[in-house]
Amino acid sequence: MTQDQTKELDWYSCLQCGWTYKPERGYPQAGLPKGTDFNTVGDDFKCPKCGAPLKNFALRDKPF
Repeated sequence: MTQDQTKELDWYSCLQCGWTYKPERGYPQAGLPKGTDFNTVGDDFKCPKCGAPLKNFALRDKPF
């Protein structure tokens, strides 16, 4: 995946604490390399900040 394609992927935020998953950064600590679409993470994913389950994440508007 190219850098231009990762910019098009959506950001998701934890509704409990506000931690935001940004695909251009990924989250290597959880096995999500840069460019990973959040929609492809496993159901067992938990927020790294507060431990909230995947169902507590929502699509976030990107800042301009």
